[in-house]
Amino acid sequence: MPINLISNIAQKNRAANVSSEAFFYLVDTANIDYRISGIQNNVSFIPDLTPGKKYIIRNPNPPNLHPSFGTIDGLGTNDIVIAILVHFLSMLM
Repeated sequence: MPINLISNIAQKNRAANVSSEAFFYLVDTANIDYRISGIQNNVSFIPDLTPGKKYIIRNPNPPNLHPSFGTIDGLGTNDIVIAILVHFLSMLM
């Protein structure tokens, strides 16, 4: 009868491995969407307000930022913002 060593090793101490903090960190970070929906350079860039959409803001000064972005506290050059319902939130706060 053949012994499948790999199967036995993989299952050893399974409960401890699956319940560790490192396992849950790995699961949590595996579900992050790192995609950017667009890059804002001037007022002509109109963002999509769908929740979860992310944008890089290159020029945060009011005349250059489309009104759809609204007021974003602490916004700086090259910050990433994410759409939350009907407004945006800086991800680097």
